[in-house]
Amino acid sequence: MPRGDLGLRGHPNETSIKDDMNGVEAFATEAKQFCDWLMEGRDSGERAAHAGLVRLCRLYTAALELPDLRFTESGDSDADDVPQDEWKQAYAAAGRLPVGLYKEVYDPVGDLSEDEEPVVGDVADDLADIYRDVMRGLRAFDKGDMNNALWEWRFNLAHHWGAHATAAIRVMHMWIQTNAPSRLQQSADDASESA
Repeated sequence: MPRGDLGLRGHPNETSIKDDMNGVEAFATEAKQFCDWLMEGRDSGERAAHAGLVRLCRLYTAALELPDLRFTESGDSDADDVPQDEWKQAYAAAGRLPVGLYKEVYDPVGDLSEDEEPVVGDVADDLADIYRDVMRGLRAFDKGDMNNALWEWRFNLAHHWGAHATAAIRVMHMWIQTNAPSRLQQSADDASESA
């Protein structure tokens, strides 16, 4: 698959490259905070749901601010894979959230005249898949391989983890709205401190 060429939005000047790097570094920070929260967090119940909602919203927003990719024919990404055992640890860590399985329509913008049966989603699966996709990029980023990091994050946002994130955001919001509505009036900073 083609990889992106970092820092070239079409205007390769010092300001745009600096802005691109700021976006990459901001996303790396949010990705690390999400991964740390998932794997090392000690929160549970409504606190975990609120902290997870905050972490996912920040991660998704930072991803939307990543610089554009300019594709080159450089081959597959060289980012390190996340082993299945590590994915299972992330899945198990997500078990501290108070919501698990949920109903979802697979194609919410498809033909509205067709009756599409809902499918079953799983918040733990969503979070573990997001972890795997952003961790691959983080490992490349930590090695100084910005092109592979950006490619992993941008490509998988568009084709995999973005759908998991938006589904999990909606589910956690709905769970909090129903079970702990006062959490939606709590600031994100308060949620981070109580996590």
